[in-house]
Amino acid sequence: MLVGRQSEVDELVTLVTAGGDREQSSALLDGPMGIGKTSVLAEVGRRAAAAGVTVLKAHADRLESDFGFGVVRQLLERRVLADPALVEGSTAATAELFRAQTRTGAEPACPAEAAAVLHGLYWLTVRLTETAPVLFLLDDIQWIDQPSLRWLGYLLRRIEDLPVTVLAARRCGTLEAGEPLALPRFGRRLRLNGLALPAVTQLAQARMRQPVTAGFATSCLAATNGNPLLLNALLRSCRAQGVPVGAAARIPDFGLEEINSLVQALITPLGPAGTEVMQAVSVLGDGLAPALIATVTGIEPNTVQDIVFRMRRAGLMAEADPRTVAFTHAVVREAVAAAMLPSAANALRARAARVLFDTGADTERVSAQLLRLPAVGGAWVTDTLLSAADTASRRGAPESTATYLRRALDEPLTPQQRGAVLVDLGAAEVGFDLAAAIGHLDEGARTVTEDQSRARAALLRCRALCISDRYPEAIRGLREIEPLLEPDGLPRSLLAVERGFISVFAPDFAPEVWRHNPAPAFPGLAGTRVEAEAAAFHAFQHATRGGSAAQAIPEARRALELRLASSGNGGVFGGAVLALQAADDLDFGLDVSDRLLTAYTRGGALFSYAVWCTHRGEFHYRKGNLAEAQADLQASVDTRVEHLGVDPLTSHVAVAAGRLLDLLVNRGQLDQVRELLHRWRLDGPLPDHLLFVWVLGARGRLRLAEGDPVGALAEFRRAIDLMRRCGVANPIAFLSWPNVVAALVRTGATAEAAETAAEFTQSCLAWGTAHAAGQAARARALVADPLQANELLAEAVHHLAHSPSRLDHATALAARGAALARTDHLGEARRVLGAALDLAEQCGAHALSEQALAGLRAAGGRPRSRRCSGADALTPSERRVAVLAARGQSNQEIAQQLFVSLRTVEVHLTNTYRKLGVTGRADLAGALA
Repeated sequence: MLVGRQSEVDELVTLVTAGGDREQSSALLDGPMGIGKTSVLAEVGRRAAAAGVTVLKAHADRLESDFGFGVVRQLLERRVLADPALVEGSTAATAELFRAQTRTGAEPACPAEAAAVLHGLYWLTVRLTETAPVLFLLDDIQWIDQPSLRWLGYLLRRIEDLPVTVLAARRCGTLEAGEPLALPRFGRRLRLNGLALPAVTQLAQARMRQPVTAGFATSCLAATNGNPLLLNALLRSCRAQGVPVGAAARIPDFGLEEINSLVQALITPLGPAGTEVMQAVSVLGDGLAPALIATVTGIEPNTVQDIVFRMRRAGLMAEADPRTVAFTHAVVREAVAAAMLPSAANALRARAARVLFDTGADTERVSAQLLRLPAVGGAWVTDTLLSAADTASRRGAPESTATYLRRALDEPLTPQQRGAVLVDLGAAEVGFDLAAAIGHLDEGARTVTEDQSRARAALLRCRALCISDRYPEAIRGLREIEPLLEPDGLPRSLLAVERGFISVFAPDFAPEVWRHNPAPAFPGLAGTRVEAEAAAFHAFQHATRGGSAAQAIPEARRALELRLASSGNGGVFGGAVLALQAADDLDFGLDVSDRLLTAYTRGGALFSYAVWCTHRGEFHYRKGNLAEAQADLQASVDTRVEHLGVDPLTSHVAVAAGRLLDLLVNRGQLDQVRELLHRWRLDGPLPDHLLFVWVLGARGRLRLAEGDPVGALAEFRRAIDLMRRCGVANPIAFLSWPNVVAALVRTGATAEAAETAAEFTQSCLAWGTAHAAGQAARARALVADPLQANELLAEAVHHLAHSPSRLDHATALAARGAALARTDHLGEARRVLGAALDLAEQCGAHALSEQALAGLRAAGGRPRSRRCSGADALTPSERRVAVLAARGQSNQEIAQQLFVSLRTVEVHLTNTYRKLGVTGRADLAGALA
């Protein structure tokens, strides 16, 4: 009977059924135990279902708080089992959540990427909304498992895009499991207070089955503070004791202690068997069959059935499903548990765990008992915990995986077993507790004896350290493990490549690495992952140490072709990418990037998606496709920072952020560059890591554009110093050296400028690409006399016209046009500047367009005005969405491919139609041409 909650129910029902402000489409119901939260949710759900809303419910449970995605599975499992197609395609990463568990002995786990599972669950929710609006009801979320809590936060940040409402209830006033990880932000928060006197009176009359006086109702209110659970228990006690209702009798305070006493008073007449059955239910949890309780307790099944019957009559057990046993309220379980000795509770848990194991229960349910026990002993215990960890890993629930593995370490294990568990534990912890992960992986690497396991532990520890930019520790750790491995074997070779590659980014280690030739040929390992990674490192070595493009391209191509044919994704492949970019092999790089991004999008692999968005963005940037490059680089930064929680002030964001900032300078968006530098904390001191050269280069470009050559030169000098300390001998790979020479010239350091241009030219000619030759000619032109400068700029234009680098070609044209105008060759100047203007506009380089336009007008030209509408007016994100829509993709397909929400796609398309002057998809292809 729900009384006194009509206003709260009406408010929440309106929230669910009326639409309106979707940012307010979630609510958290707070209140103490027994205040009526569950009843309010149930009534809202009933009315929502009657209005045609799909209502999905879950009730978090203390005993299930370690079940990975346990609450999510409660919500969605029945729907998925009824329609398996719900977890195909873009939601395939979630399929493992709803698959039956397997015991140890199945194939080794293939860990799911946690972010991919969250992404898949979002799109599973989208699919559910295709037939009706959806309401998620989550009760007792103070006990929610942490993977489900991550999902809840992920969904709430995107809920305004969907016809979805989330209503949750939380018991407040106590520190419960799950609360150390803060709850996500709900659109609304409602606190349920005690019932008012009219509601207390109504409830008292219903329970006492007769009218009651105002004095009696007031006394009941005072005794219970209007808490419905306490009030019902009090009224039950009053009725049983014959307390008169016609007077203002003094009713003592009635709280949880009194409920505990009441529960014990109802159990005691059942004798020892009744007590043991109730204790078994409190230990095993709700939803079990009476026959299982009989097996655990050793009590006759019929006796158990009788006890359950009497407890239902007494109001302590629910009658919703006669086939299973459940308490009516958590307070009953807590009252029973409070009266148990710890030794008795542990004995029950141990018996329950063994019975559940022998009857084939899910390993999660068995482990729920084992987690609350000290070491038990027996292979079955370890096998169960490892199987539960394996399942959690497959489901993308690293917190749950770690919980089971930590408990497994309490059991008697051989050194090899212990080492393997430590390695798996560290691998799970990388996603949420780096400090613990590093410690466990270090201990694991020193405990295991088999080379492959030791190498895996060392590599995982190395990558965990690199996540937080602790490269020196990572390098030293690999050094210490390598001598323990078999010489010339695959594991040691993998560590050698990894150590060599990460060392070249750390100034304190790079010189030593280059002296010892870090990328040997590894004979006998053809066709292995080592071959691919060694080829990538060879390509990187050629690109940075003064080799030639002709040497780098075959190695880089071989590395990436092997990468396409395998599942590896080591950071060393970025070395092959950089080599291709420096060598002008841009079309091959774009093809590889497209193919890998398609695979990562389909699988929801967000980290790999972000990495290859950076690579593809750089390929586009070097080709002069600035709109496409900006979209990719922005997607990379957003995915890492917003979806994966990566700190922008780390090497993992440095390349994408640095290149995006540089690109925005080219587009003339200097205010945005300043704002992003401040937001990402990249405007101050930077970590001592080679990849921050990109950020320093972008800061130098910004200073030049602001008319501050002294500031620009300071930034460029920091970048050059970092490159030299890391042993980079090929300048074309990282910085735009014509800009360095320009800063030197503008600050009056002409001699140093000439020397720098000469050194740059020597390296460019050795590298041997048209782009390098053109950039060298541009640099020399900056320190030449006017006539020689004209000749050098003509040479630069010639070389760059034969390279794929359209933006640098346009830059050289603009520089040559300006030089021609300065020497009074105005007709030729207008022709060249016109070509520069056209090419700069094709690239989307607005700053260069303005420069060429001003030069053209000064030379007497009458150029047309720049377009500020149509396709040129589209933002990079709008263009990206428009191109996919023009290819016939649906809004949902576009959103899945770009890892954005449906609402984002809708907004971009609306803006695109307005800017292009079209009414729908059918007109997009022509308007974009």
